[in-house]
Amino acid sequence: MNRATSLAIPKTEPLFILRGQDKHAIHTLIAYMEACETPEQKEGVSRRLAEFTVYAVKNDIKEPTP
Repeated sequence: MNRATSLAIPKTEPLFILRGQDKHAIHTLIAYMEACETPEQKEGVSRRLAEFTVYAVKNDIKEPTP
């Protein structure tokens, strides 16, 4: 289900999921947000990034350093 539109995502459409416990999720979301083309897209990713950041802090999840 698409969170923004509440429409079902077709079963034939590829889907990529990040989980809060993924050590690379925050870095991935930052890169994705930088690639967004509209302020609305960036705002949506920014909200999700904030949720992932809170989760990472609460659960002591650290990204590997490059």
